[in-house]
Amino acid sequence: MRVFIEEQRFRQWWVFGILGLLFTGMFLAFLTNYSDMEKNIALLIGLFIISLIIFLFLILRLHTRIDNSGITTWFSPLPISKRHFPWSSIEKYYIRQYSAIAEYGGWGLRILKKNKAYNVAGKDGIQIVTKNGMHFLIGTQKAMDATNVINYYKNKAERE
Repeated sequence: MRVFIEEQRFRQWWVFGILGLLFTGMFLAFLTNYSDMEKNIALLIGLFIISLIIFLFLILRLHTRIDNSGITTWFSPLPISKRHFPWSSIEKYYIRQYSAIAEYGGWGLRILKKNKAYNVAGKDGIQIVTKNGMHFLIGTQKAMDATNVINYYKNKAERE
């Protein structure tokens, strides 16, 4: 049995840079406005939200598994994000290059009508087209490994 397993994390330095600048700016504003309670509450809420976003970016992981049951992907620790595509439900599947911003508006869980994507970085992805016409892209940093396993299951299906 051939199995492909990949775990990816967000690593765009510029995202962390922007969030860090926002956090620093709000924290400095909080320190300079210590006597204005109304502004401080708004700044504390902003600091909390930015801290939560930074924390989410640090803990989110994109998992991908390709095995004899099909292709499975999910973001941990978000249990509702799990998607499984049994081989019987897939019309086409292949590795392709894509532009996260141009095609999907960015990284993360991207849901645009029939086109959906789970991606965190890079330009390579596993494109899945289901028999009911849904297009789903899973970003990968291991395109060659994924290609080898996908080709194994394609050849196995053709032999059967």
